[in-house]
Amino acid sequence: MEVIAIQEDVQRRVDGIASDKRDRILNAAMAEFCKGYKQASTDVIVREAGISKGLLFHYFGSKKALFLFLQQYAVRLILDDYFSLINVKERDMLERWRQSALLKFDLIRRHPALFEFVTRGFLDDDPEVAQDVRNLKGELMGEFSPQVFQDVDTSLFRTDIPPDQVKEMIEALIVGLSERQTQGRKTLAEFDGSYDAMLAKVDAYVAVMRKCFYREGEMDGGHIDGSAS
Repeated sequence: MEVIAIQEDVQRRVDGIASDKRDRILNAAMAEFCKGYKQASTDVIVREAGISKGLLFHYFGSKKALFLFLQQYAVRLILDDYFSLINVKERDMLERWRQSALLKFDLIRRHPALFEFVTRGFLDDDPEVAQDVRNLKGELMGEFSPQVFQDVDTSLFRTDIPPDQVKEMIEALIVGLSERQTQGRKTLAEFDGSYDAMLAKVDAYVAVMRKCFYREGEMDGGHIDGSAS
């Protein structure tokens, strides 16, 4: 896609920057973009990074390209950490999602600045970048989702609904819950920061979905008509 192609071109130029200078630029830019895309000033970025504006645009091309590169860069760091820690051997779909959610909370506490930047960026509604950010988020979710949803043990699902339908419904609910968590929020500070409260909420969702979609719920006497209307 065009956005990814632009970012790959920027990546080649950024790879050639000395590491200490690169870190100054990226850290200064992320801190400034936390004000919001429109409010962020490249004058502030170059002053904090100790470089000229001409050099900044030589590396990144434009303010927009810099912002999108940083979004992909920050999410990539987080996902690399996530993928190194997630237990893909756990085949219970709901338990894997529970572990994934707890891992996300842990990563937020370990990388607060990165999550703050990514959260603000993903929720930025500036028309100059909003659609590109949505496209980027969709592509990155395409990498994340299989780690949670692939190779799950469908024998745990209730028997009165085709397993593919059960898996699809659980996946849709999980994605919907994640989207609902971000609605109306612009910063990490606006999210519930209590680990215990988040854990209790996740466990409550897991319990409900287990009762609705797993054999244990079916054995309790529940029934769902899985036939198409």
